[in-house]
Amino acid sequence: MAGEISLRYAVSLFFLLSAFLITLLLEAEIERTRRVHIKAFYIRRITRIWPLYFLILLLCMLLGRIYPERHLSSSLILYFLFMAGNWWLLSHPLDGPLISMWSISVEEQFYLLVPIIVGRFKQLGLALMSVLAVGVSFWTLLQMSRAGYRFELGMRVNSLVEIQFFAAGILLALAFRRFPWKASVLRRLLLLAVAAISFPTSVYLFDLSVGIARDHRYGALAGYILILTGCIALFLSFLGLQVKPAFRPLVFLGKISYGLYAYHLIVLDVFSRVWPDGPVHSVRLMKHLLALLMTIAVASLSYKYFETPFLRLKERFTFVANRSI
Repeated sequence: MAGEISLRYAVSLFFLLSAFLITLLLEAEIERTRRVHIKAFYIRRITRIWPLYFLILLLCMLLGRIYPERHLSSSLILYFLFMAGNWWLLSHPLDGPLISMWSISVEEQFYLLVPIIVGRFKQLGLALMSVLAVGVSFWTLLQMSRAGYRFELGMRVNSLVEIQFFAAGILLALAFRRFPWKASVLRRLLLLAVAAISFPTSVYLFDLSVGIARDHRYGALAGYILILTGCIALFLSFLGLQVKPAFRPLVFLGKISYGLYAYHLIVLDVFSRVWPDGPVHSVRLMKHLLALLMTIAVASLSYKYFETPFLRLKERFTFVANRSI
């Protein structure tokens, strides 16, 4: 159970990674063309994110037509339509495949601002803005704790809480442009150990479900500091490593990772209807394994036949070569 709970903070790690890569690309774009092409940036993000996002929204709406318990209200659809679904979730419960798309709303809100900020501020100003963002995030956690929120979905979907991971990614990108990251095997193992300790500790101490100190006044802040520490440590432990040929399949999974994330709850939801859980653990395990394989298959087909045409369009507005992120 703790492992499943810990995995939900993988989204925060993705926010950090996304900000790191976007900052490096924008800084490289400034070096090459002397400015940030804001319009081109938005077109690149739209062609990468929006087609699959709106397809998932449409599929969830269709599921709501078929299964009454999956019905989506008009207000919910409106919020997600305008990339603000996370703010809807802040005060409303949602049970269904669409819930995973809250992170896309948070990410798009970040993308709305980052090219303007990077283009306007020099590196020192950008660093100061990022430090301020971390402070705002911690202040928001304290205010939410006082309002009765604990380590739960309401905190994770709040953009002002998650902004600390984007800020950390920006700061790391700025730091390693000046001082390239080099780490020994021992240092990487130590960083992995820090991550391995930080995530479970945040769960066992402060998580709403199992935390032994979840009602502590500063529990949410302490828990998120641990999560931020774990994300940074895990990121640094792998940064700069060369991919061995034996791990090339993981590179492909990275390419289709957006689809894996977007489709996985829909596939699981459909599987749970045609193959209900039984009392035998091995049968449940087989069901989830097949659902995983189906998700990989669906994401692969989606990437090749649905997303790739948009990615080709995206390349026309790219000034710095990069993988489709």
